[in-house]
Amino acid sequence: FDEPALVEELEMEYVHIPIRSSRITREIVDRFTEVLAGTSGPVLVHCFVSVRVGGLWMAYLCLARDMDVEEALEAGKAAGLNSATIIDAVMSLLENR
Repeated sequence: FDEPALVEELEMEYVHIPIRSSRITREIVDRFTEVLAGTSGPVLVHCFVSVRVGGLWMAYLCLARDMDVEEALEAGKAAGLNSATIIDAVMSLLENR
């Protein structure tokens, strides 16, 4: 399955932001923020089971949108975040901001 080719065929822009395991870094959040700022339409963000998407969403909401951590955690969970390891990684990132 060639996801980038399908996205292009559908006349959408494909942006790949790799997240390895539980490593959600400030650079990844900054890149995600940059991508979102450069679009005016709907955005589809996904990973295999949405756990990393939920973690990235939580981190983005706190770092780029200045949302309260507990509120962002709930939004992350709503987006698929259900891993204590990724929650811990995001919390660590937020502590070091």
